Amino acid sequence: MNEAMLAALLFGLAGSTHCLSMCGGIAMAVTAGHERANRWLALSYNFGRLSCYALLGLIVGYLGELIAFSAEAGLALRLLAAVLLIAMGVYLLGFKQVLGWLEKLGAKVIWQPLRPLARKVLPIRNHGTSLMAGALWGLLPCGMVYTALAWSTASASPISGSLTMLAFGLGTLPAMLGVGLLGSVGNWFKTPHVRRLLAVILILFGTFNAFQQLAKLTVDTVDKSHQHHHH
Repeated sequence: MNEAMLAALLFGLAGSTHCLSMCGGIAMAVTAGHERANRWLALSYNFGRLSCYALLGLIVGYLGELIAFSAEAGLALRLLAAVLLIAMGVYLLGFKQVLGWLEKLGAKVIWQPLRPLARKVLPIRNHGTSLMAGALWGLLPCGMVYTALAWSTASASPISGSLTMLAFGLGTLPAMLGVGLLGSVGNWFKTPHVRRLLAVILILFGTFNAFQQLAKLTVDTVDKSHQHHHH
């Protein structure tokens, strides 16, 4: 597992409480009136959600690959990824406004056109509607999802982008399955201390990455000036 995937997994785990506020209602609706089949319906819902994330990661990773056509552009993308990682940590510490503007933009551009379709799959009747609901709710205007997507874009690779989004989805899975299968999530994921610890790890990780990229930029600049001087 590379550092982008590990960061995305930690982000998913740390943001579990936010996931419950965004998707908890639909996760409960999946199992309503399906006591015997609820385990499988919850799994198909989450499979749909994770598949949506993986597909989105593939698309943005490919876009990142197109953007990073030069060494300078690739370095700029990696630097942006480091800054976003710091933003993820700050967001998880409770400063929601850091990513709030992204959620508002996504609500208008993405979710508004999809809302009528999302209504059609409810109530959940079978695995098909459960899978479809999961895929659609994967597109909810969520600052966490959008940040993970931006991080995936910076990977500048369709495969890495897809795996990074999948790792993020897997991080959210314990909380989401906790709601879908048990009606409540393990208290460990709600613990503010654990959330803060993961947020600090992400901030430190992002800061280290940013300095690493800036150091590379400095070395490259020095090398180029030396080459120019010799000519």
